[in-house]
Amino acid sequence: MFTIRAAFCAAVCAASAFPAAAASVTIPFWTPVPVRILQNVSSRNAIQGQMAQAEIAEDVIVDGRVVLKKGMPVWTDISYVKKRASFGVPGRIAVKTLFAPISGSDALRLRGSIDAKGAEGGAGLAVATVAFGLTGAIVTTGRSGDIPAGTTFLAHIDEERSIELPAATQASATQASTAHAGM
Repeated sequence: MFTIRAAFCAAVCAASAFPAAAASVTIPFWTPVPVRILQNVSSRNAIQGQMAQAEIAEDVIVDGRVVLKKGMPVWTDISYVKKRASFGVPGRIAVKTLFAPISGSDALRLRGSIDAKGAEGGAGLAVATVAFGLTGAIVTTGRSGDIPAGTTFLAHIDEERSIELPAATQASATQASTAHAGM
């Protein structure tokens, strides 16, 4: 028991006494990155090319180190919008990931997308056509495509990339692994 405490204390003291140098980590191509949409996105009012707010949904870990932290922003683009239309035609919307900023003006390219299609006006269209003729069919519309806030989807790193992790990240990763090993 005393040996484990002494080893843990020595490791923590050593990590905090000497600032760790920044270390390079290579993030492999196609590393999965969970992304969470932070706002409701709908074909009802979205505009193609508009940005949608999103974030990293979970820590991304490579070689035992956190390379992208949960909550970091992700730049996304509303890549496709089709408004709902008459005759029960549903709306559609698609959001694609662009990149995740990692430091200053540097960013990691991401590839991933999510889309939504509204419900068709099928049964309502048939009833409206029978009851009101062609006028009813024109009035009946499909539903908008909606991606609710909190929706999570998977994107991937679109390039193999070496990045420098800050010293604080290194020290906290070392302390966490040392603490876990001592338990």
